[in-house]
Amino acid sequence: MNYLDSHYFKYVNEREGSEILNKYYGFITYKTHQEECFIVDMFIDKEYRGSKKSKEMINDLSSIAKSKGCSFISAHIQDNDKCVTKTISAAIANGFKIFEANHGRITIIKNLKGD
Repeated sequence: MNYLDSHYFKYVNEREGSEILNKYYGFITYKTHQEECFIVDMFIDKEYRGSKKSKEMINDLSSIAKSKGCSFISAHIQDNDKCVTKTISAAIANGFKIFEANHGRITIIKNLKGD
């Protein structure tokens, strides 16, 4: 099955305007606007977590974002996410920095300049 043909990915693209980076072990939905590439959702299958697959995905997204003229990637992490600590740790390991935290939302940014 080509996962890009799934109803969810069709919905995300058609309804939300997000693009999809899809691999056999997970996906990222994202939007680009001017210098920003914003991660809407990212998911890695449990069996691949901790195996550097998230780093591979972020590296691939970084290449895509640069090709579209973006200078940074951003994302929001909700502080009520049951895996918030692991998500923040993974983000930092992938080159993101915490930009701000307020109203239950943590904004992270990865600078692509100099990469």
